[in-house]
Amino acid sequence: MGLILLSVDTSSRSGSVAITDGNALLAEWTDANAERHARWLMPAIDRLLGKSGKTISDIDLFACTTGPGSFTGLRIGVSVVKGLAWSLGKDVVPVSTLKVMAMGHEKKDDLFVCPLLDARKKEIYSSLYSLKEGRLEEKIEEGPHNPVGFLDSLLKISGERPVLFTGDGLDAYADLIIEAVPSAILAPKEEWPVKAANIASLALAATGSGVKPVSASALTPRYLRKSEAELKKKKAAPVQGTS
Repeated sequence: MGLILLSVDTSSRSGSVAITDGNALLAEWTDANAERHARWLMPAIDRLLGKSGKTISDIDLFACTTGPGSFTGLRIGVSVVKGLAWSLGKDVVPVSTLKVMAMGHEKKDDLFVCPLLDARKKEIYSSLYSLKEGRLEEKIEEGPHNPVGFLDSLLKISGERPVLFTGDGLDAYADLIIEAVPSAILAPKEEWPVKAANIASLALAATGSGVKPVSASALTPRYLRKSEAELKKKKAAPVQGTS
């Protein structure tokens, strides 16, 4: 028997929860259009616990995506995981949303993987990974990017090697990608959602390589840019004069 993990994703319009025992998947639920994460998350966790034959007290470790992604979605997922982990005195492994999206394609080989989410405001949340022999190596740091500038940088690295694009950012930018990247491969829509089982795999790999989980109190979302509310507050702040 390995570590019993409860893994959660609420970073985009899709949602996913999984319970794993070491590398064995006990139960998973994923919905490509989950949205309204506050409504489904706790009922989904309860259902999966029942399906897997586990109770919440059996969970040894939690894992969740902490960003980038939807500000509201991330707050909900992190808050729920934080509360459960704190109540049980358990730790949490925070995982990058984009890396989990790339991880879902590790069975392919010798190509680049570009996960992207629509960040609105004519930006994408994206990164670029080289995938070889099942291992991911980050080539462009994840963050909010201008799509045109990002694709220019991507081409300088990828050359003629195939680049697999995945994620809901394809809804808005597929045409631009096809025009700009001759070697582009667009993942089918059913492969876009973040899978909680992949969160568990990355969390286990991280702890196995010596990365320490964080305490529940230390778990926070990684927004990568300021929220609309913060920007409005900054604009509305009075300018301090000088005497």
